[in-house]
Amino acid sequence: MIMIVIRNIKKTLLLACLPIAVDAADVSYSAGVLLATYENINRLNGSDPENPIKQESSYTLRAGLNLADETADYSINVNGNVRSTKYINNIVNDRVSGDMVANLLWKIRPGQFEWVLNDTFTQSAIVTLANDRPSNRQNVNVISTGPNYSMRFNATNKLLFSGRLESYRYESKLVNRDNNRGTFSVKWATQLNSRLNLSINDEAESVEFNDTRFNSFDRNDIFLGVDYNSGVHSLKAEYGFTNIRNEDRENARFDRYLLGISRASSRDSKILLSYQNSVTDTGRQIIQNVPTDGDGDEVFNTVSNDLFIDETLRAQYVKQGISLGFNLNLYTRDRAFQTQSFLDTESQGAIVSGNWRFTQNKNITYSASYINTLYKNSSLNREDEDYRYTISYKHRFKRHVIIGLSAISSERDSPNTSFSYENLTVILNLNYTSL
Repeated sequence: MIMIVIRNIKKTLLLACLPIAVDAADVSYSAGVLLATYENINRLNGSDPENPIKQESSYTLRAGLNLADETADYSINVNGNVRSTKYINNIVNDRVSGDMVANLLWKIRPGQFEWVLNDTFTQSAIVTLANDRPSNRQNVNVISTGPNYSMRFNATNKLLFSGRLESYRYESKLVNRDNNRGTFSVKWATQLNSRLNLSINDEAESVEFNDTRFNSFDRNDIFLGVDYNSGVHSLKAEYGFTNIRNEDRENARFDRYLLGISRASSRDSKILLSYQNSVTDTGRQIIQNVPTDGDGDEVFNTVSNDLFIDETLRAQYVKQGISLGFNLNLYTRDRAFQTQSFLDTESQGAIVSGNWRFTQNKNITYSASYINTLYKNSSLNREDEDYRYTISYKHRFKRHVIIGLSAISSERDSPNTSFSYENLTVILNLNYTSL
């Protein structure tokens, strides 16, 4: 399955690159090796005598590509990396993984008729309730293609149509979540003034799972959108409803809310507040959370073939200057699944991250997070507290050579002790970059 996914990526990259003269595009590439040690790579409980903790080491060969080009006829963006990891002590199996987002826009009639081809490649968990370990990770590849068409009536009113065919392919067949989707949307947008825009939206989606045991469904979203931006303040709001038609269950209707407010408190800082309450699924969320420059240490952990209601309240403070950056992220989230109620959770999180560039060639990044997750199903007897601390140092040793050192400390406390663990990962990174 891994080779099939990688072949799909190569085909997509080849297709995306065909119309491009390489000397005209903005292309950068990198290659490197990562040496890592793990105190507890399988995230086992230290007090379990039947599963003793074993240290592991690995080396990873990594190749990355960034490509961007824009002409009157097309635009292309590719940002990704592929990693081949060999584990020294064979405690876990070697694997090939990566992260990539590739976008190709063919401007058949610029501003009116366009064709889109997107490819997303990343990792997710296989079993949501199990701890994150290499054997619980899988590659996921999503290909999406279709047209955009715009009809402009005057300077302030236009009608937009969009259609997509999508293919979701998961590496693991322990649970076959492969599915195909078709989406179609219509949007009427009007610009009331230089700051305020309104829209009426109708989106339809049909999801068909390859495994007939899973509940394929159709959904229809109808909502009103408001966008306001004064330069200092901005607001984005949506209100409407979602209709779900299931094959084997009663149809359902859900309200849809979104409110996002931001205020620029200075030239390089802003405050953001947001609230959303909507029906979604993990396929939709996976393609919205793709890291393209990481070391593969984190994956998307909520994997399900089910729809769920996601209610999230979030507050953020972001400051990014030339030499210093800081981000404070506070949130509370409630997830309620339609059929898989054992996955229902309430969670609260606090995440602090930042960077410090103290010379042109030396940079430190850091993060610290605390997440409390309560599983509502009482039979699980589970409320996890996750702590994670990361610090990374990068030194541009020569113009094209970067040396990095990272330490990642992870800890989980759970009343169900089989899920509790501690792990320290240390990574040494030697990277060549064309930039």
